[in-house]
Amino acid sequence: MKYDIAAFIWPSYTGDEPRTRIFWPEGYGEWQTVKAMTDRGYDGCRWPRIPTWGYVNEADSRVMEMQIDCAVSYGVNVFIYDWYWYDNRPFLENCLNDGFLKARNNAQMKFMLMWANHNANHLWDKRNSDSDLSTVIWSGVVTPEIFSNICDRTIEKYFKCENYYKIDGCPVYMIFDLDNFIRSF
Repeated sequence: MKYDIAAFIWPSYTGDEPRTRIFWPEGYGEWQTVKAMTDRGYDGCRWPRIPTWGYVNEADSRVMEMQIDCAVSYGVNVFIYDWYWYDNRPFLENCLNDGFLKARNNAQMKFMLMWANHNANHLWDKRNSDSDLSTVIWSGVVTPEIFSNICDRTIEKYFKCENYYKIDGCPVYMIFDLDNFIRSF
C-alpha cells in the first residue's frame, strides 16, 4: 500500500503581501514574531532560537525549491497550504503562488489547500485585540455568493495544476472551521 506523507504550510513567513502589516508591521511576516521571542525563564525554554536556514522569504521560489528538496528527501510528498479568504479577497497566497508554484522542482511534490476559514483574531496579534481577546479582525464566515467566488478561484487557479493532490482523480480540499462554514449558509 502506498502512503502519502503531508506537511502543513503556514504561509506567513513572507512580507510580500501588504495586508500582513496589520499583524507584522516590520514587513517580514511571522518572522517578526519569531525574532521577538525571548527566554521565558523556565527549564527547557529554548528561546531565542534562530532558524537553521535563516529568516527566509517563503514567497521566493528559490527558497521553496530548497524546502521541497528537503521535504522530499525525508519522504514528505504533499504540502497542505493554509489558504485564506478575508475581506472578500484572498489573503496569504504569495507563499503558494510565488514560492511553491514558481519553484522549478515543484513537480516532485503534490500540494493541496485547506481553506482556513477561521476568524482572524487575537491569536495572530494581541496588539489588535481588546482586553478580553474577543476582537475579530476578519470573519471567516462568508456569504453563499462569496463562497461561490472562492470555489471558482480555487478550481480555476489550483485544481487544474498537474500536481494538485487528488484521490481517485478528484481534487482534495479541506475546510478548517465547519461551524463557520455552516454559518455561511
